[in-house]
Amino acid sequence: MNVLFICFSATNRSPTAADLFKDKWNTKAFALYPYSDYTKLNPKLEKFLVWADKVYVMKEWMYRKIEENFPKYINKVKNLDIDDIYDRDDPLLINILNEKFVNIIEA
Repeated sequence: MNVLFICFSATNRSPTAADLFKDKWNTKAFALYPYSDYTKLNPKLEKFLVWADKVYVMKEWMYRKIEENFPKYINKVKNLDIDDIYDRDDPLLINILNEKFVNIIEA
């Protein structure tokens, strides 16, 4: 299964999630916004949404942005509701991710 993790800049939360679950699924981390322009969605997003079987965003507003711009993929998207307060590979972030995925069964 292809699993895409999306956060704002793909520096902390989504790379941590992708690394954590890479032995279970084919994972990628993705930045919702490119580093150079925070007003436009990353133009590569649709390509990654097509690739993914499941998409996990870190906050509700990210879910809504995808819903607004790419509604045909929204059935793949789930909100993890994880704040942008953790460093990459932070043990607290890893614990939160493990707790959120404890009941997810690979399709």
